[in-house]
Amino acid sequence: MKTLLLSDLHLGPSNPHLTQLWQHFCAHHTQDCEAIYLLGDFFEYWVGDDSCEPWLAPIEEGFAELHAKGIRLYLMVGNRDFLLGQHFAKKHQLTLLPDPSVVIIFDKPYLLSHGDRYCTLDVGYQRYRRIVNQRWLQTIFTALPYALRRQIANFLRRNSSGSKPRPISDVHAEKYDIVLDTVSEALEKTNTDTLIHGHTHRPGITVLYSDEESPQTIFTLADWDRKGHVLCINDKNSLPTFESFD
Repeated sequence: MKTLLLSDLHLGPSNPHLTQLWQHFCAHHTQDCEAIYLLGDFFEYWVGDDSCEPWLAPIEEGFAELHAKGIRLYLMVGNRDFLLGQHFAKKHQLTLLPDPSVVIIFDKPYLLSHGDRYCTLDVGYQRYRRIVNQRWLQTIFTALPYALRRQIANFLRRNSSGSKPRPISDVHAEKYDIVLDTVSEALEKTNTDTLIHGHTHRPGITVLYSDEESPQTIFTLADWDRKGHVLCINDKNSLPTFESFD
């Protein structure tokens, strides 16, 4: 049996090829899978659980197919779909996870996060993040007409640095990446040695060493673009491995 972790699918009406990848993943890449963790930005945007647009139907069919296989589904919201709530989760039998969360996978604790909270050099984004995660503001926003919410979300995505993925070639890439010292502190605080996160679109493995020379490992998940990407943890091999498909 295996557990799969993925993030940054950015599913939405403007990315139909990603929806097709999601359907392909659900049908053909979840054999022998017991749990799937979705670590944020599953949707390109989300303006409320009252959404019932046609583009959602094949995505919801994917959830149904996974449940039919007996797979447990866990979801953590990201910076693009932070308004996703309990109504949607209950409808699709998803367990919502707070960010960050410590979970046990095959007897080993992992720290899971979308990852944006660790990009602490981007002061402007962290300010934006604190504002949009205010419960009272979210309550007011979700009370607006759905069409207006969608217009506001599109405007924010176009104009907010907090919602724009940065290209790997960006000369200021370090500003938009996770801060290793911040991650190390989080791992020590939660008594874990491995972080799995998304958000930065810079997949890879980073190994850190604390003052006690204890290794700390960071697995950065890839975003979905032309291919789908997952991190696989197998009960026969505790070392997570990256896999991709198209």
